[in-house]
Amino acid sequence: MRKKRNFTIRAKPSLREVTQFVETARRYSSHIMVCHGKITANSKGLLGLVSLFVGVESGDQLVLTAAGPDAEQALKQLSDFFHNIPIYEGTSLEASVQNEQTSR
Repeated sequence: MRKKRNFTIRAKPSLREVTQFVETARRYSSHIMVCHGKITANSKGLLGLVSLFVGVESGDQLVLTAAGPDAEQALKQLSDFFHNIPIYEGTSLEASVQNEQTSR
């Protein structure tokens, strides 16, 4: 079964939130992709999603597609995930990545 869901992102996720998204996606057996414009990334791969989300701003449209036996459940939970990201000022994915790299 192949499913697709469009949604608007409320806030740009931090590196921690992208990591949580990947961990959530990995719980499903379906093949799940995230698309922003011409960029598509596997939802179970952290590096690809970080690259995708660097270009995402609040208010942008994303498309989630899933193919597999649990596609509907996966899309519901993963799109809900983005609706629950808190909106705060001063925290960006780029800053999170930089902080993570300098702390190593």
